[in-house]
Order: sequence, then C-alpha cells, then structure tokens
Amino acid sequence: MYMEDNPWIGFIGGYFGAIFGGIVSGLFTFLGIRYTIKNNEKEKFLDTYDDKKLIVDEVIKELNKNFVNPQHLPTEEKIEFLIVSLPALNGLVNIIKNEIGGNIARKVSFLLGMHETITLKNKANLKHTSREEIADTHFDYILTMYKDLSEYGEKLDDEYSKYKG
Repeated sequence: MYMEDNPWIGFIGGYFGAIFGGIVSGLFTFLGIRYTIKNNEKEKFLDTYDDKKLIVDEVIKELNKNFVNPQHLPTEEKIEFLIVSLPALNGLVNIIKNEIGGNIARKVSFLLGMHETITLKNKANLKHTSREEIADTHFDYILTMYKDLSEYGEKLDDEYSKYKG
C-alpha cells in the first residue's frame, strides 16, 4: 500500500482539492453577485423608465413649442425673446437635473450656463452683426439641447426594449 508508505499524497491531494474547491465556490459566488447586481439595475431602470420618459418627452415638446420655432424671428426679436425666455429655459433644465440627473443633466446644464453667460454679457451695446451671431449661437445651444434630449429619449427606449424584449 502506497498510501501507508507515503502520507504526503493524502496531504497534497487534500491541499489541492481545497484550493480547487475555493476557486469553484468563489466563481459561483461571483456569478451569483453579478446576476443580482444586473437584475437590480434592470428592476431600477424599469421602475423609473415611465417617469423619465414622460419628463423627457414633455421637455422636448416644450422646447419644440416655445424655443425651436422662434429661431426664425428677426434678430432683435430673437434677442428679446431669449432674454425674456431665459427663466422658462432654466426651469426646463432644472426639471431635467432634479428628475433625471446623470450625463444628460450635465450636458443641458452646461448649455444653459453658456446661454446665460452670453445673454447677460451681451444684452446691449453690440453691433448688429454681433447681435445676430449671438442670437444664432443661443438658438444653436437650444437646438443642441433638443437634439441631446431626443437622443436620450431614444436610448431610454432602446434600453427598455432590451429589458422587456
């Protein structure tokens, strides 16, 4: 009997068996935790999807109705519109920041900040061409917000169909 003559074989077999068992049990633990985290992310997304989608759609509708169409006004009317409408635009951005958050909130906040900075610095005392450029730049910021929010809405829909499909 080889085992009786060499007690190290049992020790080595038990040692490597314990290591192998630890690796296998660690792998199963990792996979279980990973599944749990993914499932929690999915549930959280599905719980908040309807609210986020409704907010994004309402803000897009509001931007389209009140901010996209006036871009065709004459320059002076555009500038007056932008100055007067700044609080409403600020309100829409705050809704995005408070209700949705994330990268989209940072993007629209940045665009609003640029919009506010240019509006406050350049309310008057500019040549006509400069005023026209400023007005066009402002509407470019608003159109970028509109585009970014539309893309975010599409991403929400894609993720929703991935989880539901």
